[in-house]
Amino acid sequence: MRMVAALSGKGGVGKTTTVANLGVTLSLMGQRVAVVDCNFVNPDLRFHFGVYAFDATLHDVLAGTISLETALIQHPSGVSLLPCLASVPEWPLTRLREGLRDLRADFVLLDTYPGIENGNGELLGMCDEALLVTNADLVTWTDTKRIARQVGLPLRWVINRQKDGSMGGVAPPEAPWAAIPEWPEAERYLLKGTPYALEHPEGAAAQQYARLAGDMVEAAARGEVERSLARFERYTSQGAFSTRLLSILRRFKEERLREKSHRPARV
Repeated sequence: MRMVAALSGKGGVGKTTTVANLGVTLSLMGQRVAVVDCNFVNPDLRFHFGVYAFDATLHDVLAGTISLETALIQHPSGVSLLPCLASVPEWPLTRLREGLRDLRADFVLLDTYPGIENGNGELLGMCDEALLVTNADLVTWTDTKRIARQVGLPLRWVINRQKDGSMGGVAPPEAPWAAIPEWPEAERYLLKGTPYALEHPEGAAAQQYARLAGDMVEAAARGEVERSLARFERYTSQGAFSTRLLSILRRFKEERLREKSHRPARV
């Protein structure tokens, strides 16, 4: 399971839209995906999935009154959604990690509120990487770079609402990044409760989400292989494995990496 937090320096840059569209894109690629709304200021993630009524929230999971798996809402896209309330929970956010322990998911995407203060610091401590969502204007870009220096996790940048490929006069980040072009009638898709990438996988924006998702799947699989090989090498150093056996295991793991990176999409 790979946990990814979506961050931004300010609101309104498309962070929640990114989580929704990236979530469905990963799911269409055959990944098991859960999206968790941790934006305790504006918990709007559920609207992107057309969810207007629910029985349980992240707050209930943190309180221990319901299991995370029971609280999840299953969307037709294959994505599992956990909504939250517009209030900071009274319970430690680290309980979310405990709830996820038995969840069968390849990716868990966390939508957060702007900045990395307060509870966002706890969330980052549970994550494997972070998505920095920004626009290409100088003010937003500068604020996002401030956030980037404080995250302490592997980063991927998502530059939203690009027009004609323009970067707005700012230099591309050194970390991996994806440029998401502005798509028409974005508000209509929100009101409809359907992520754009789900209805228009052939669109330019959806193709960029697919490229980003593919990079994330490949990185996750590569990390799994590297961790497994590190364990094998520790055993070998203790005489538990021969060099020949280790070579066979390496090839096996590399084959698994290729298979996982090219897992066929669901139909």
